[in-house]
Amino acid sequence: MKITIKTKNIELNQAIQDYIDEKIGAIEKLVKSFEENNDILVEVEIEKDSGHHHKGLVFRTEAQLELSGKNLIRAEAWGEDLFGSIVKTKKELEIEIKKYKVKKIEKVRQAKQDKIEI
Repeated sequence: MKITIKTKNIELNQAIQDYIDEKIGAIEKLVKSFEENNDILVEVEIEKDSGHHHKGLVFRTEAQLELSGKNLIRAEAWGEDLFGSIVKTKKELEIEIKKYKVKKIEKVRQAKQDKIEI
């Protein structure tokens, strides 16, 4: 799994990079169970909203997971602190991966069912 990190209005330091690698990297085991190739690419974008907001949801984290083929899974979260928004994005990404996995399994089952009926 390759993780690419982009930032906007935030300086990327080693602590943030390590935290993203730890949290987002943990989803690799979910994807490996149904992804044949190891071409898993994750693009993570973190940003701090422009200076006019001083309270509330200021940090945004977005993750896009590219699987083999043209499959793209996306998750986004806002939070009052950067690390909290990263965790929310990871949870949302896990939910989306599970939905994708169910769809993929159902597609295979439906194809087998169609072959049996013929």
